[in-house]
Amino acid sequence: MHASSLSPATARQASLAPLRPRATAERSCDASGSRSRASAERSCDTSGSRSSRSSKSRSSRRAARPRLSVAARAAAAEAGDSSPQSPRVAVFSAKPYVKDFLGPSLDAAFPESRYLTARLDESTAALARGCDVAVAFVNDAADAAALEILKEGGVGLVALRCAGFDCVDLEAAARLGIKVLRVPTYSPTSVAEHSVALALSLCRKIPQAHDRMRSQNYELSGLVGFQMKGKTVGIWGTGAIGTAAVGIYRGLGCRVLVSFFLLNAEICAALDFPREWRRERVK
Repeated sequence: MHASSLSPATARQASLAPLRPRATAERSCDASGSRSRASAERSCDTSGSRSSRSSKSRSSRRAARPRLSVAARAAAAEAGDSSPQSPRVAVFSAKPYVKDFLGPSLDAAFPESRYLTARLDESTAALARGCDVAVAFVNDAADAAALEILKEGGVGLVALRCAGFDCVDLEAAARLGIKVLRVPTYSPTSVAEHSVALALSLCRKIPQAHDRMRSQNYELSGLVGFQMKGKTVGIWGTGAIGTAAVGIYRGLGCRVLVSFFLLNAEICAALDFPREWRRERVK
C-alpha cells in the first residue's frame, strides 16, 4: 500500500511505529548501564576499602614487629624467645651457581636473604644497607673503607664462605665492632680430588685429545699417556688438603713424598711412619 493512500493519523502512526522498539532499547540500555556503573562503583568502593584495610593491617603488623639488632636477637635466642625477626643477609659475589647450592639452605634459615652478583668493595658496600650480615668470598675486598660503609648500613657481622681471611681488615672490623667469621676448612677432600683430577688429565693428555675431537681429528699419535701407579708424587704442605691428597695418591699406588711445616698424627698414619718416629716428631 502506498503511503499517499493512508490517512494522516494512520501515516503518523506508521511512521512512529518503528521508533518505539529503539526507544525501549535505549531506555533498557540506559537503565542497565546505570546499574552496571552503580555496581562497578560499589565494587570499587568495597575492594578499595578492603585493600586499604589490608594495607593498614600489614602496616600495623610491621609496626608491631620492630627489627632488632644482631646482639638483641642473640640475647632473645639465649632467653628462649623465638619471636624476633630473622637477620637479613646480603651475599656478595653471588654468581648463579652460588645461589643454586647456597640458596635453599640459606633461604630456609634466613628468608630475607639478598643475593648480589657484585664484588664487595668500597663502591658496592652500600648495597647491603638494611642488612645485618654481609657474606663475602675470596675475591671481595672488605677493607676499612668498605667496612665503614657496611657499619653505617647496619651490618654487624661479616661471614666469609672461605677459609682465608686476608681479604678483611681485621683491625678495622674490631674498631667498628663488626664480628668476622670464616669457614674452618674449605672442603679439603673436594679440593684434593680436583687437584688429582687435573694431574690425571695431564698424564692421559685429555686436553689435547679433547681439542682434536672437537676438530674431528681422531688421530691417536702423541696422545699416549702413562699410569700413575708406581710413580713418585711430591706434596708441598700437609694441612687438611695435603693430607687428603696423600690418601688419594696412596690409593692409586703412588710413592708419596711430603714437605711439611707442622706434622700431625693423621699424616703420620697415612704415610705409615714408624711409631717411635711419631712419638719424637709429632707435637
